[in-house]
Amino acid sequence: KNRTQTTLPTCAHHTHRTPEGNDDGMTEKPEAGSFEWLSPFKSWSADFEAALHRAAYKCEGGGASEACASKHPGWRERLRLANIGCGFSLIHEELYTLGYRCILSTDVNRDALKWLRERQRQGPSGKCRSVEFRYDDIRETKIAKESLDAVLDKSTLDFIVAEELRDALRMVYNIHRILCVGIFNPQHERVARYSHDYK
Repeated sequence: KNRTQTTLPTCAHHTHRTPEGNDDGMTEKPEAGSFEWLSPFKSWSADFEAALHRAAYKCEGGGASEACASKHPGWRERLRLANIGCGFSLIHEELYTLGYRCILSTDVNRDALKWLRERQRQGPSGKCRSVEFRYDDIRETKIAKESLDAVLDKSTLDFIVAEELRDALRMVYNIHRILCVGIFNPQHERVARYSHDYK
């Protein structure tokens, strides 16, 4: 099945909310605030945007900053993007600054989600009102089928595969199920479409 689409839909993932428990039991927060795994966003943001734009519009060799992108004004605002296993990362703020508005950040760490929501309400990221922070385990995700255009994974798969290969396969299968376009992983610097028949 060809899951690539040439016209990006409007933001819709906010209508698929997942019931979650309260945030009681918060034990800690990062001493210096946010925390980023691997390389900083600015070191791979150009490749990230170029890959997303090529995947969405089938532009041959064109990047988001080139003439090809100018033919699709507002493409960042329409793209539905999820950051799986966001932790205490503030990458959503950098994405928002670039023009992305439909951002979903998920994690199983309630401490991280509570800290990010509080920062959104009162802190520097207060402007990022369209960003949603949701408790969700990608291995048993409640995100709706084909409801996202891109999934960003910086290191979640690395941790899962190190613990249990079957869970890693389940993660890949679920990402394939919720995507319309593809997955970008900055470690591999590429866009890949998965069609693994996980059982």
